[in-house]
Amino acid sequence: MQLLHTMDSFYFRGHGSFGIGDQIGAPSLFPPRPGTVYGAYRTAWIERNGTIEDFLNGDYAESIGTPEQSGALQLRGLFLKKGEDIFLPLPYDHQVVDGKAYPLELRKGLGYESDGAVYRLYGPIDQKSESADGKWIRLRDVEELLTHHRPVEVFPRSYFVHEEPKVGVALDRVSGRVEESMLYQINRLRLKRDVSLLVDSTLNETLPTVKLGQGSTRWLVAEDDTHTIPIRIGSTESDTLRVTWLTPAVITEPLVMEGRFRYFDAPWIQTAMARTGLDGGWDMVKQRPKIRKTLIPAGTSLLVDARGQSLTDLPSQLTDEGKEQGYGRVMYSSGPSLKEEMK
Repeated sequence: MQLLHTMDSFYFRGHGSFGIGDQIGAPSLFPPRPGTVYGAYRTAWIERNGTIEDFLNGDYAESIGTPEQSGALQLRGLFLKKGEDIFLPLPYDHQVVDGKAYPLELRKGLGYESDGAVYRLYGPIDQKSESADGKWIRLRDVEELLTHHRPVEVFPRSYFVHEEPKVGVALDRVSGRVEESMLYQINRLRLKRDVSLLVDSTLNETLPTVKLGQGSTRWLVAEDDTHTIPIRIGSTESDTLRVTWLTPAVITEPLVMEGRFRYFDAPWIQTAMARTGLDGGWDMVKQRPKIRKTLIPAGTSLLVDARGQSLTDLPSQLTDEGKEQGYGRVMYSSGPSLKEEMK
């Protein structure tokens, strides 16, 4: 694994629309998409070991791949570290109240729900809740939450980064004058003390720096072999199995088909997720933007019925594309118990 850190401000743009004078505001993603880091690694490797022309000619196919295919370099996930703690996305099937996460309960529905599911997810606490979107939990608390189903502390994005809004106006490229009605604002970010990106990769050499984010911000790279991110947490001997995506996944087909989870054949129970996003990028060969693909966010949790199922040797990544870039990293744990009646 590698730790990436920078003292500079940075900005990771998503793939939504952003035009000066039209969509004038653009928040920064954090952490960046796995594909962004994968591309930065390959670029840094090329700068250190060769030329972009040789890469386009396929000379590095075995080590870092080609523009069309991956090589030995693989990413297996992207996480956060602050101090000595590793942080993972909070699974969406949890209720956040007063800064703590509580597992949602499965209860049998009324029978006429539009998604056809038999069971619904309900919050155990009858009071105002926060969104689970963008929340993180410490790796050392994951088993307490997902296996023992006890509340743990959650951490918002503001725990890791400062926001530094930047306002500007467009300039006419010929005259250099300010153009009217062309105001824009972006929110640059800066890491807080002791915060780093933690990259799980197969990189077999030390890259001193990588360029990440708009403006090619320089990030220092350091090795970190003291941590591992588990595929399973605790015992999965339960009537339900939780599949949690720790990194975004590219989805080109529905996750559930005819009531069954399509990545491995098991009855689907329920899904907890936020709004989907888009993944794109720049096609180096065709010199044009890539076709945008639908992304489900990190933290998405899907519950399957584990009763009578032989769910062994489960894959560590579930994504339709971009596995080599770190998309679709998942973790398995025991889900909430099935309840026959609503309270």
